[in-house]
Amino acid sequence: KQEEERHAREELARKKEEERRAKEAELARKREERQKAKELALAKKKEAERIAKEAEEAERKAALAQQLAEERANEEMALAKKQEEERIAREEASAKQEEERLARKEAQAKKQEEERRAKETSLAKKQAEAEKAEQEAAAKQKVAMASTGQVSAQPKKLTFKDLKDRLSLSDKQIHRLLPIMKEKKSRRQELLKKYAGKGETALPALKKELLLFQKYYEDMYSNILTEEQYEKYVQLRKEARPTQNQ
Repeated sequence: KQEEERHAREELARKKEEERRAKEAELARKREERQKAKELALAKKKEAERIAKEAEEAERKAALAQQLAEERANEEMALAKKQEEERIAREEASAKQEEERLARKEAQAKKQEEERRAKETSLAKKQAEAEKAEQEAAAKQKVAMASTGQVSAQPKKLTFKDLKDRLSLSDKQIHRLLPIMKEKKSRRQELLKKYAGKGETALPALKKELLLFQKYYEDMYSNILTEEQYEKYVQLRKEARPTQNQ
């Protein structure tokens, strides 16, 4: 019986201890909730104060920005007025310079026209000399061939139309070849002018340069034409050259 009473007392003490602890936990929870509520209220108050300060600062900045914008607008108006005055002054000066430039251009054009005519006269003279040199060289070659029992046939001129028709050139190839052939013709004339009037002693050097000249442009053609077209081109070149018969 004493043991049962002891157990009953211990059970009662245990329950009282549990109740005490539950009360303490409840009190602690309520204290924590109150503390959190205080902290939340304080945070809200601080946030409200911060927002109010930011709004005040934004309003102050907006007023300052408006003031600065007005000042800048006034400065820009003054600057625009000054620039317009300078522009008008520049235009007047430019108009005067243009008049002077036109006068100089007219005088220069007149001078250039005189120089051009003089160059054309000189060029025509040089071309005539070059043609004469070619004719002399051809005549000497003909005489030399005749003296060795060779008969020279009249050479046939290879035209761009021959190349276009015989090689079946595409539009892209025509577009690439035309400027090259024009350049070749112009440079050949310059080369002949270079040796015009230099006599027979210059013929070996002229022949060497013509061979290098021809090789340079044939290399360019080979990069544009197909292999089959290039072979036909070489054949056309052979047909266009003077044939030799013993």
